[in-house]
Amino acid sequence: MKKKYGAIVAPVLKGYKVPSDMPTIINEKIALGGYVSCDVIDSFISGAPNDALNAGMQEIVAGKSTPAAVAAKVEGLMVR
Repeated sequence: MKKKYGAIVAPVLKGYKVPSDMPTIINEKIALGGYVSCDVIDSFISGAPNDALNAGMQEIVAGKSTPAAVAAKVEGLMVR
């Protein structure tokens, strides 16, 4: 992993030593728990709901929609 400015850490590598020139935030994350993980929404939803979520996030950033409106649209597309 050459890029040292991102927030990605590879905790699956045995014996991996964090380079000393990594950003402070990375070193702090590692000190707090070894690594930081999060669920990726794409592993839970796909198809139309995921497409609506991706488009909706862009609409939120552009000021064309609200989080509540996007959530309602995504929830409406979910198969139950």
